[in-house]
Amino acid sequence: MPETQDVTILLVEDDPGHTRLMRMGIREKNLRLYGAIISNMQMGLQVYQLEKPEDDRTLKMIATNPAATLFTGLAPEDTVGKTLDEIFPGLRKRGIPQIYADVVRTGTPVELEQEVCYDEDGALDAWWSIRAFPLPDHRVGVLFEDVTLKKQTEESLRRNKVRYQAILEDQTELICRALPDGTLTFVNEAYCRYFDQEREGLIGQSLFLPMPGADQAKVREQFASLSLENPVARFEHRVTGHDTGHDGEIRWLAWAGRAISDDQGHRVEIQCVGRDITERKRAEAQLQQYAADLERANADVVRASEDVVRASEEVKQFAYIVSHDLRAPLVNLKGFAAELRAALAVLGSAVTTALPHLDERQREEATLALQEDVPEALEFIESSVDRMDRFINAVLKLSRLGRRELRFESVDVNAIVQATLDSLTHQLDEHRAEVTVGPLPQVVADRTAMEQIVGNLLGNAVKYLAPDRPGKIEITAEHDHADRPNEVRFHIRDNGRGIAADDMDKVFAPFRRAGKHDIPGEGMGLPYVQTLVRRHGGRIWCESEPGVGTTFTFTISDHPAEGDNHA
Repeated sequence: MPETQDVTILLVEDDPGHTRLMRMGIREKNLRLYGAIISNMQMGLQVYQLEKPEDDRTLKMIATNPAATLFTGLAPEDTVGKTLDEIFPGLRKRGIPQIYADVVRTGTPVELEQEVCYDEDGALDAWWSIRAFPLPDHRVGVLFEDVTLKKQTEESLRRNKVRYQAILEDQTELICRALPDGTLTFVNEAYCRYFDQEREGLIGQSLFLPMPGADQAKVREQFASLSLENPVARFEHRVTGHDTGHDGEIRWLAWAGRAISDDQGHRVEIQCVGRDITERKRAEAQLQQYAADLERANADVVRASEDVVRASEEVKQFAYIVSHDLRAPLVNLKGFAAELRAALAVLGSAVTTALPHLDERQREEATLALQEDVPEALEFIESSVDRMDRFINAVLKLSRLGRRELRFESVDVNAIVQATLDSLTHQLDEHRAEVTVGPLPQVVADRTAMEQIVGNLLGNAVKYLAPDRPGKIEITAEHDHADRPNEVRFHIRDNGRGIAADDMDKVFAPFRRAGKHDIPGEGMGLPYVQTLVRRHGGRIWCESEPGVGTTFTFTISDHPAEGDNHA
């Protein structure tokens, strides 16, 4: 190619009104430079020829760039030489061909943001920002970029603003915004109704105006304390009745104020949300007068709270033991035992080689240690680790019991008892046990929890029956004493081994087992039961005499408060 020649190139300048085609002499290296600029620009570029000035259907594409291909998904061979209607039939419904043709006819560039669609059905595909500018020889250049995300963001912001405004206006709470000096800049409809004034009359007034002097000083201090580090303040104050239309009556308002700061961290406004708490203040005064009458009820609340705190602390303690004091050394034990077993194999091979060089006594001792003593010790370590692993799983189960959400419903305890006894038929026959079931009421409780409570207590009663005499088990229930009229007290009595007085403190303790340890278990069954009973707001205890039998008693409220879910 000659060093210079006349070529037609497209110059894309910052000002779209000056974008134009021109013929000029240019060096080849500059031609490549401008071609690279056009090829790599981020905006789509298309050039159309209006073959018949009076007919916008004759707009035919004659050039395009890679960005346009990326935006439209159409390669140059699919578009160049075709009319605009052939390429994008859906644009005609948006009036795009007419706009391009008018640019050619008038020589006036046009900028617009337009919904565009490619198909004839007019379905919306995207939003484009379009700049169409005239070119020589009845041509029009079109620069465009996809602004769909921007439009979606703008629409989302618009809708959010409408929703936000609607929320503010529909709230029953009083909502206002004020400058740091207390000058009101916005009030919602509830604020206007409360102070019985029009919005126009309130804007510009001081938020502090209806407050008595002493209250004004306190609220001003709260306003002054707001900052980026302390953006929220809560305050209460009185307002006089003539300011609220309540015939001179003193009213109380409670507010939550939040500082709104600019980019430099300066407070520009304070938004406040408030409500009338006059009735609450009156109720508080009345409650103080009724304190003596509520003493007994308060004692019950304190006792229940202590039970909840105690149960919660137990769960935390178990979880801590599992996660910190048990699991870590258990992993180490497993790892080191495995390493010792591997090392034993290596050592055994070496010792076998050395045995011919030892005297008879040394050979016997080495063989005994490698083949019996060390393997036996490793088996003991591994079995202990497995037992500890079972303990850990038991603790985790107890922890989960303390966190599981209880679902209260009417539960037929008699049906649960009968189902449990059916599952224990074989064991009952082995102990020649006679079971007596008295009338059992329905209670409002978590069905799964009740099944676990009854199953565990009845299972223990059967397991610990004395083998030298026929077993007897009795299940009864009655409403609790007068001080707890809403509780049902259940009893499960047996004539089994009984529990010694010295072992009574172990009964509900995790991992502690009373009496002989000839029955398999980890000592976690009764802690499970205790946790579940406490989560129902109940209590559990036992009475026992060695050689005579044991009675476990637990209480369940027959109609706990709706939503009750003791932790």
